[in-house]
Amino acid sequence: MDSTQFFTASRLIIVAGKGGVGKTTASAALALAAARTGLSVLLVELEGKAGLARLLGAEAVGYDPVTIDAGPDVPGDIVARLITPDAALMDYLADHGLKRVGKAMVRSGVLEIVSTATPGIRDLLVLGKIRQLESEGVADLIILDAPAAGHAISFLRSPAGVAEAATSGALHTQASEALALLGDPARSRVMLVTLPEETPVNELVETAFSLEEEVGIMLG
Repeated sequence: MDSTQFFTASRLIIVAGKGGVGKTTASAALALAAARTGLSVLLVELEGKAGLARLLGAEAVGYDPVTIDAGPDVPGDIVARLITPDAALMDYLADHGLKRVGKAMVRSGVLEIVSTATPGIRDLLVLGKIRQLESEGVADLIILDAPAAGHAISFLRSPAGVAEAATSGALHTQASEALALLGDPARSRVMLVTLPEETPVNELVETAFSLEEEVGIMLG
């Protein structure tokens, strides 16, 4: 398999693994390698994580996309951004004509209550935003630096949990669309990262089985 075929097998690569094994480094390396094949790359960092953009020589990123200088001989583009549940919810409300309502919710503190009202909804808001970006084709490849292994499973299981809790309405639609994204190997795969040590490898094997059996997402 050549590099272009490798990087175009799925439009979204979710990089996951035990904390401290080099997930963020692997995410940055994948982004640079994909850009060197001429692909446009969106590199996504999550709330509570940091350092992904700095590995590529950029300042810390925020919600608005930031273009990273990958070097003069790199034909592809790398754009990085931070996605948080609250900002994703504000975007969702704005897209549905409720921008003023969203601002009022922020001022009153209701936004935080809404985004934590249902278990898994904060993770679903992030996945929903990533699904939107993937559907809009904002880049040839989206690379997501996922949470550490334990949280990664709950993060990727959140759509199924919300779909069961909310059997109709906007939440159910969001969850169903996220499930469709995760279940289609042409759209998304998980790439697991580990160290050649017993504990990280054992945890990786357990994570692999959980992701395939409980989430239904294909491994990269």
